[in-house]
Amino acid sequence: MVGSVQYSKNKFKNIDKSLRRFFVDKIENRVVLDGENHHHLANVLRLKVGDEIILCPNDGFDYHFLITSIKKNESDAKLIRQEKNLSTSDIEITLYFASLKGDNSELVVQKAVELGVKNIIVFTSQFTNNKNINLARLNKISENASKQSGRANLVKVEFLLFEEVLKRLPTHSEHFFFYEKEKIHNIRSHISEKGLYKNSSIIVGSEGGFSEDEVGEIEKLKIKPLSLGKLILRAETASIAALSIVMHELGHLE
Repeated sequence: MVGSVQYSKNKFKNIDKSLRRFFVDKIENRVVLDGENHHHLANVLRLKVGDEIILCPNDGFDYHFLITSIKKNESDAKLIRQEKNLSTSDIEITLYFASLKGDNSELVVQKAVELGVKNIIVFTSQFTNNKNINLARLNKISENASKQSGRANLVKVEFLLFEEVLKRLPTHSEHFFFYEKEKIHNIRSHISEKGLYKNSSIIVGSEGGFSEDEVGEIEKLKIKPLSLGKLILRAETASIAALSIVMHELGHLE
């Protein structure tokens, strides 16, 4: 009987709490986990009846469930409490970064999620070296990073062509567009002039940077290029550094 379920003696022992976080489509008083979620619960984490897990339906709340049964192909759990996720922020930063070589795109996605980004857009531009984007892989990286950092919301990774990026940018209140040839304007001067907006975009190019034509197209949207300083940064470092600075200025990293 469900009412007689007891916590197992090894509850949470040697198991990182973040690894017991699962993303689901909806929450009910009783849920059935199957597919990948069940496999991870039963075969990877080797959780037991009576252990506690956290389910997240992307609404900013953590829902704590008690495992009531573990079968061959599915697990059952009952809701015991819910609480506001403390890592959920009202800051909405969308990172637009050009696809990078090797596994550097994966690195950027992972660190961006850890830093609290709301959305991630990977795009190709004229000087992009890597045009083979494994979107499923990047979204899996994002999901794992969301779990590891204790987030209640999944960060969706999308792919757009540069022309589609130009159409999406006007949906944001403010923009932080970083261009390696810009020498005067920087984040500090930009914020001093424009102020802080909690629905902003960050735009960073690939290893080859942006072409002059692409910079011109972005400037037509009244988006001014910014500098990240005198040092020459790798493309992946530029994305992570830019996001870190903007999130700090907006108060997310206080």
